[in-house]
Amino acid sequence: MADKNIDSPTKNDCASCRLIGGFSLLLCSAYVFSAVKRYNTKFAKISSGLFGISLGYTGIARLLNMYPFETHSNLKEKKNANF
Repeated sequence: MADKNIDSPTKNDCASCRLIGGFSLLLCSAYVFSAVKRYNTKFAKISSGLFGISLGYTGIARLLNMYPFETHSNLKEKKNANF
């Protein structure tokens, strides 16, 4: 039998989990940005910059509970607020 809770997101998203996950992604983003100076080719600089930006956005989204980390209850509240 399949477990019903596998597809649903976690309802209890603790603050310490969000802080650790968000800040670790932001630190990874800062490291990637610091490494951009060492590259010689333009392609390497651009691709590393884009990867750093994506890590930074993911860290901020994790800290602020934005997309893609929203729970279904947050999405329902937004839909009800629009009407």
